[in-house]
Amino acid sequence: MIPTMSAIATSTSFESKGQPTTEFPNTKSEAGEVTPSEPDRDKLPAANAKNPLFERIQLSATQGDADAQCLLGKLYAEGDGIEKNLKLAAQFYRLAADQGQDLAQQRLGNCYQNGLGVPKNDTEAYVWFSLSAENGQTLNGRGRAGELLDEITKDLSPKKLVKAKAKVSHLQKKIALKEKANYTKIINQLSKNGWRISMNIDKNGGHSVKAKKEGKTSQSQAPNWRLAFNAVKRQCEEWPEEG
Repeated sequence: MIPTMSAIATSTSFESKGQPTTEFPNTKSEAGEVTPSEPDRDKLPAANAKNPLFERIQLSATQGDADAQCLLGKLYAEGDGIEKNLKLAAQFYRLAADQGQDLAQQRLGNCYQNGLGVPKNDTEAYVWFSLSAENGQTLNGRGRAGELLDEITKDLSPKKLVKAKAKVSHLQKKIALKEKANYTKIINQLSKNGWRISMNIDKNGGHSVKAKKEGKTSQSQAPNWRLAFNAVKRQCEEWPEEG
């Protein structure tokens, strides 16, 4: 289980030393959009001081965990325990955002709005603020991402707004496919361990997942499948083994 943001905030501060920076490869889409590939952990900068917490986050991030990627992006953005690297921060935010991590989507939008690690681009900022705002809207409202979206919308021309909305729709479909691939892995893993999984979307739009095994029940309701399945997976893993 990856530590939460509060766990990072309350942990011992990392010592600060200079370390060489390293970037991981990018792939370019037909539209010229740069998307980071999965990083090689061995090629990433080492922490400024030996810290098991940082190493756990970095390992999980390079193994594809979206929450860890978002956390690691924040550490790179702030130079917390590692040399500050805004480009790497934006790249890890993008990896997490592509998996539907709503906080990473909001932070990536902020990167584009302010030119932090990526070229300043209000259209891209709109895209990621929009995705983040809609991600948890059903249960939690549009949140801070919605406020940022409303602000930046005023700066876009009608032509740019049409282009941005089209990209939002395109990315929503891609993210949904990635999300499905991720939760399918969880279903297969839990099923292999004897859990029976059910899932449905409630009347209020919440995504509900339930796992049952030999009288045990793990369940969660969340704004999206990613959060719901991750919560149920953690609950199932925390059940003590009998015997």
